Amino acid sequence: MKVTREFLNNWLDGLKKVWLEKDLDALKNYFGKIEKYYESPFLEPGKNINDVLGFWEEIKNEQIQELMFKIEAIEDNIGVVNWNLVDQNGSFDGIYLIKFDQDLNCVEFKQWCSEK
Repeated sequence: MKVTREFLNNWLDGLKKVWLEKDLDALKNYFGKIEKYYESPFLEPGKNINDVLGFWEEIKNEQIQELMFKIEAIEDNIGVVNWNLVDQNGSFDGIYLIKFDQDLNCVEFKQWCSEK
């Protein structure tokens, strides 16, 4: 199967819901087959769902005021997404590079982030 704009929009909508509801258990639906998860391109990647859950623990303390995603490109089952977040710590702007396998499982996730 191929990643389409509709598929990626739905995937991001689900991820946004997980984030806003702080539902860490539901992350398994998005990163259950992950092979490489980069919280930053300069850090050692997580290699499984337990690593991802460790990275996401911080959302429990976030007071999100705004969270937006915008798909910038899709090619060869890779999505490039711009994201913006405003919480109690400030405003953040970032890019996700999300790679899916042929079964549309996320297998690689890399993010870059800047604080405004």
